[in-house]
Amino acid sequence: MTGAVAELRRWAASEAMALTGRVQGPPSAAPGRPASTVADALRRIGAVHPTVPLPGVRLLGKRAAAADLRRDAPRSCGGAFRVLRTRDGHLGLSPPP
Repeated sequence: MTGAVAELRRWAASEAMALTGRVQGPPSAAPGRPASTVADALRRIGAVHPTVPLPGVRLLGKRAAAADLRRDAPRSCGGAFRVLRTRDGHLGLSPPP
């Protein structure tokens, strides 16, 4: 299994994949390695604090489900994120409420 396929499976298993993509389309892969990055961070925290119970990567999807968030690309599921066109590409902003 290639790294890209493994990462896509991790992203789908996180249950957050349901939040990525256009509202009328299918879920999509997120750019980068979001599920692996969160899993790595949780492992590092667990190494420093081995007695603290930590959630798994599925926390990403469960938190969104608890807040009743839905995908709405190109905006974030919470509605604040925007992609702005710039002279040399794009810029993503997520201002606080």
